[in-house]
Amino acid sequence: MQLLMLGVVSMFLISLESNQVSINRLANEIAFDEGFSETPYQDTVGVWTVGYGWNLEARPISKAMARQHMLEIIKEGMEYLERFPFWDKANGARKHAFVNMYYNLGRGGFNSFKKMIAAANDGDWNKAAKEAVDS
Repeated sequence: MQLLMLGVVSMFLISLESNQVSINRLANEIAFDEGFSETPYQDTVGVWTVGYGWNLEARPISKAMARQHMLEIIKEGMEYLERFPFWDKANGARKHAFVNMYYNLGRGGFNSFKKMIAAANDGDWNKAAKEAVDS
């Protein structure tokens, strides 16, 4: 923590030469100082934190941020699922169902539905639906 504060103080002294603020430079500095964690952890004082030091207790995720994250996962899922032979055979409702499963289960969870995927790849939608329920 002392080293971090010395770095901040040094940056403050250096930046006295200019009154300009660079958001990108600040973001890079904070990212370097905080480090990144893709999973929540308790920081040195026990506060639940994620990402680049995002304090989940003081600033829970906003609805807009959650929606943006959801849209990113949907896009990721669509890009992944487009690689399967069933994708081009599936109608819109089936594609929606597959992406919804991907979103809720994650890639590994989706891939665990091996019989459903095999049936969908064969174009056997009734069997694919049965396997989705049975898995």
